[in-house]
Amino acid sequence: MSENLNLKELPHQFLLRKYSVNPEVLSTDGKQMIKDLEKTIRLVASKSKDGNVKLTPATQQKISTYDRYICDSIFEYLDDQDKITEAQADKVEEQMDDKREEVEDKMEDMHQEEVEQIEQATAEAEAKATEKEIKETTPTQEETEPIVEATDESSQADGEEEQPKNDDKVNIGFWEWE
Repeated sequence: MSENLNLKELPHQFLLRKYSVNPEVLSTDGKQMIKDLEKTIRLVASKSKDGNVKLTPATQQKISTYDRYICDSIFEYLDDQDKITEAQADKVEEQMDDKREEVEDKMEDMHQEEVEQIEQATAEAEAKATEKEIKETTPTQEETEPIVEATDESSQADGEEEQPKNDDKVNIGFWEWE
């Protein structure tokens, strides 16, 4: 992919850095969501080939959902610790939603680019197959030339004479039957 997704762009990562929150202080659900998200990201990264990450729409949705719930867990922790007010949390949450939309757009662009590459490769493969099929079914010059049979008496071997057909006899194997 020409545009790689930087996982530090995810809103929960930004919130963790901005408010210096250690993921270990989050609720049990928040910790589990982070573990599940990291597992999903590792799985996607392990299936990537040559640095090309393939994100299906389902995987994109999964990453986005995990990130949203992790952000909610971070806001809950910050509110409990009185580090931010409810109004500040709402304002930052809107910013994070905008940032999440940007990341989702990047993921969608990556997926769309992958689909286009697959379609292009498929079209090229079909064109090559069609070209090969045309070559195989097109008769060669030897096949298109008419076959000329020699009926000249001089073309017969020396000493052999053409034998007249006898319609009364039938040849089966080595025997002639009348």
